[in-house]
Amino acid sequence: MGLNGNGNRNRNGLINVVDEVDELESEVSFVVNAGFETEFFLLKSITREEKEEWIPFDSSRYGCSSALDVASPILREITTALHSIGIPVEQLHPESGNGQFEVVLEYTIGTKAADNLVYTRETIRAIARKHGLIATFLPKYILNEVGSGCHVHLSLWQNDKNVFMASDESSKYGISTLGEEFMAGVLHHLPSILPFVAPLPISYDRLQPMTGGSYLLWGIENRNAPLRASSPPGTPNGLVSNFEFKPFDGVANPYLGLTAIIAAGIDGLRRHLSLPEPIGTIM
Repeated sequence: MGLNGNGNRNRNGLINVVDEVDELESEVSFVVNAGFETEFFLLKSITREEKEEWIPFDSSRYGCSSALDVASPILREITTALHSIGIPVEQLHPESGNGQFEVVLEYTIGTKAADNLVYTRETIRAIARKHGLIATFLPKYILNEVGSGCHVHLSLWQNDKNVFMASDESSKYGISTLGEEFMAGVLHHLPSILPFVAPLPISYDRLQPMTGGSYLLWGIENRNAPLRASSPPGTPNGLVSNFEFKPFDGVANPYLGLTAIIAAGIDGLRRHLSLPEPIGTIM
């Protein structure tokens, strides 16, 4: 599919996320809200056999409070800096890898979400350098270590109401018809979206069965699926408030990536695409 239904492109052959969001608003009168969760490693320099190497600055794993103890001065400074420039941090916690962390950003309109992600990356890099460290968002920095993703949650809103979510529990999946068609378009065009959200060869080293990118499927609360229908705390029972898009990584241009996802969703709406049956957790 062409990224723009009208065939309009800029001089570089790429459309602008603002154009696509504006088209969505004018055509169907709702907007896409997005929230990024960006993962990164903090690395320290060591000398081994007279050569400089950059290794994870801590060996604590996911869920270890000691990871926060070691990194707390840096993480506190990152959070304070982001809040000072108007970017609320909803969560900041250790991830699965040694010295790996995840920052969960506020959910907001897609264009602002992309802006916030760019500022967040720059802020984290700058503060890491201040502490003599390197922050890397590479999808696969260490071959045998877990990779870093940049998952994004998306939903559709109209007049301050979430119209991705079904209006009642009679819906098959807890998703509205509009939400299903939009998500079906994203799933249908997923192979074409990947170059925008996973742009490097090492991006595909990260997309393994347990990281949500190696199968063309979706699931309800299936964290191994590239598209996960999500019902966070506070969502009415049986309903889905958003879907998580997991193949996105930290070297992708967030404007192009969101544009590709939104364009695919618009195509799903225009063609009234249907979701296949959801797939359970893959082990």
